[in-house]
Amino acid sequence: MIAFLGVPAFLLTVNENGDVVYSACNQEWFEETELTADEVLGKTAKEIYGGDLGDECYQRHLQAASVGEKISYDLMLPMSGRLCSVNTRLTPIKDEKAVVSHVLGASINRTSQFEAMTALNNMETVASEIEEFISMAAHDLRTPMNNVKTMVDMLRHDFQDMGDGKLELINMLERVAVKATTLINDVLSHAQATTAIKRLEEFELSQLCSDIMVVIDPTNQHFLNASHSRIAADKTATQIVLRNLMDNAIKHSGKSMVDLSVKVQEEREGMLSFVVNDNGQGFPDPTVAFLDGGEMQADAGFGLLGIRRLVTARGGDISAENVADGEGSQVRFTLSGNIVHSLH
Repeated sequence: MIAFLGVPAFLLTVNENGDVVYSACNQEWFEETELTADEVLGKTAKEIYGGDLGDECYQRHLQAASVGEKISYDLMLPMSGRLCSVNTRLTPIKDEKAVVSHVLGASINRTSQFEAMTALNNMETVASEIEEFISMAAHDLRTPMNNVKTMVDMLRHDFQDMGDGKLELINMLERVAVKATTLINDVLSHAQATTAIKRLEEFELSQLCSDIMVVIDPTNQHFLNASHSRIAADKTATQIVLRNLMDNAIKHSGKSMVDLSVKVQEEREGMLSFVVNDNGQGFPDPTVAFLDGGEMQADAGFGLLGIRRLVTARGGDISAENVADGEGSQVRFTLSGNIVHSLH
């Protein structure tokens, strides 16, 4: 009978001495426990396992036989060559006198489920710690930005413009502080969100890119061409990814002036595809390989690790390639969202 159950199963018999001994086991049970018939049949769980584990199993067997009701319990048992979280269900079988004569047992190895739950709990803990760190970092950054704006006001007070460009520098400093504060506040709001559901927010992609450029390129040395599209997406996640990619393109371009392009299109329903192009010197091979899903290497750029994690955690993907003529690179990433309106 137990040979056809499809799960590790065993049959216990209550002998004349009142002991509950193993009388039969199916092939699945022998394979999982790596025990032989000679080591098991006719013996109690105490004799097979020994120690506290053997005593615990045996007490469960006695309980099922004496009470005459189904029971279920979880124990760490040696199965498949290691200790596993195993759920065992015992079903008493009564004879014609309504006395329990046998107990049918079935064991299910729940180690994979247990490990998955543990991994999920660990992931949630790490995510919570990361968001807490982001929140603290945003708080720490917001204060100096506010101080910069205060100092700008102090510099501008009674300032006499001598036509030497100093007033333009003060105004530039103010624009950077204002835009940086806006971006920091967005990150802070994102980190303080109490729900795990990422809500879509409507915003202009070109305006977001312009705000980023004010911070990373305050002197307007570089050129940006961004899609004039109104999209509904995770604004903060989009801002973080674009800011890092655009900043990397400028820093590692090897040029005094870089042409940047940011385009968006609907890849499929509910998913946006962003493409960031530049005319710099291109990525080193490790970076391209890493963004395509490869292993992290020191020369791949550690900042990209967080970007890939952020994108993939939201169900998207990211990849990179160098352009065919050897000048420039292209990064493509996807995030949930849709285009509300586009001018091109």
